[in-house]
Amino acid sequence: GTSTLAITNLENVVAALTARDDEVAPISEATQYDVYCLAKDSAVDSHSLPRPNYVTSDYVGTPVGTPSSPSGGFTSHVWVKDSTPPNILFVDAMAIGEETLRVRLQLDEPGTVWCNPVELDTSAITTLCKSQDIQGSNTAPGYCHYETFVKGKS
Repeated sequence: GTSTLAITNLENVVAALTARDDEVAPISEATQYDVYCLAKDSAVDSHSLPRPNYVTSDYVGTPVGTPSSPSGGFTSHVWVKDSTPPNILFVDAMAIGEETLRVRLQLDEPGTVWCNPVELDTSAITTLCKSQDIQGSNTAPGYCHYETFVKGKS
């Protein structure tokens, strides 16, 4: 039959010593892992004593190949999906020259940050996006959509 195994952390075993190091390393999103699977059955002998059969070590190290008829228990480069957006920590913002702003931000995961200043709503300039114009629904040219305005032209 088919079953699902949820893996939530890395098993930290010092193979040379065959001892656990008692540290738990959680599975991290946006990370690639190699996965090795070992199996045993629940066989019993004629006296109902356990007599499990294990797959061979050669099987464990052989790539799965075809999932419907696996040749082994090894799957390489399994990606853990990154399903959360980064959190942005505002550090500071200041003018560092007559024509230069510096904004310092920090992300809680690897990523890219784009920033773009806008005129204040009270500005007399009418040809540029103002704070009140920035929105997230209309991506058509001429509208100040969050992503296209902040990232600029691709």
